[in-house]
Amino acid sequence: MQGDEVATESAAPVETTSPADVPSQVSADESSSAESSGEQTKETLLEAVLKVVPTTTENAEEKDSEDEDAPTSEEDGSEAEVKAEGTEKAETPADDDEVPQDAPPKTRKRMNKLLRERTELRNQVASLQPNAEIGEQLNNYVAANNLSGQDVIFALDLAGMVARGDYQGFYQVISPLVRHAQEVTGIVLPPDIQNMVEQQQMTPEAARQYAQSRFERADYEVKARNLEQMRSSQQSASIKDNVQRSVSALEARLAANDPDWKAKADDVRRTSQAMLFERGGRIDSVEDALKIVNAAYAEVNKRARRFQPAARATAPTPGSSNHQTGSTRAAPKTMMEAALAAMQKS
Repeated sequence: MQGDEVATESAAPVETTSPADVPSQVSADESSSAESSGEQTKETLLEAVLKVVPTTTENAEEKDSEDEDAPTSEEDGSEAEVKAEGTEKAETPADDDEVPQDAPPKTRKRMNKLLRERTELRNQVASLQPNAEIGEQLNNYVAANNLSGQDVIFALDLAGMVARGDYQGFYQVISPLVRHAQEVTGIVLPPDIQNMVEQQQMTPEAARQYAQSRFERADYEVKARNLEQMRSSQQSASIKDNVQRSVSALEARLAANDPDWKAKADDVRRTSQAMLFERGGRIDSVEDALKIVNAAYAEVNKRARRFQPAARATAPTPGSSNHQTGSTRAAPKTMMEAALAAMQKS
């Protein structure tokens, strides 16, 4: 019988304790031991508490963080998840760059927006790149061949006529050019030289040489005229820049030396423009521009002095009348002269 009781006790289920029950068990054991022995110390209680506090603190912090991130209700949570998924899909940039996942939500949203804008701009640049290359090639060709805007339009009009099949209009426009090219190359003679050949005033060979030399001379004159115009324009631009710098420096010196320059600046500028108009609006050098500005400044000062009141003499002593006597009296040299002067004043 006693052996059966021991077997029954050993076969009894063993109770398991959860971490949450540890404090109660510890406190129960401590109370029982305190009752039995009566010698429980504060250090033992502190050790028991420290065994439980770190675990509960970490769990509480994790729970608080989960509570902050979690929605207030199940419905709000589902709506927030759907909205977050849709926002991430909409804000995901089409570029290879990735937004750091540890960045704040507001920062990620802003970065995604900037990346989308950058991608759109890149796509626009890529779509405009072919047109830009065509325009650059056209500009380079025009500059290399010294063509004007009218020349480009004329060439495009001819190409448009050919593309439309308007050969009649194309021939009417191109035939004078073909005739001129034939005359320049010597295939045909100009009408005036052809008449001289028909009147036997010149042989055909001499006529072709004469026509060729005349075209070469005309071409040389055109090129020389264009070169002179180019040099003149470059020289004018250089003079203009030098004049602007020199006049600005002169105005700075005048402003530093004349305290009334701000009041005179507009008048000086208008007077300079009037003097320049009298010269025909042409300045050939920096010296001419400086002469005009100095002359205008002198003219403005001259006009300003007309309106200034005349200088008045100050009284001999402060507080006395400003009226001057007709004659002045010399200082007394002797005691007698000083006494006589005092008697006259009294």
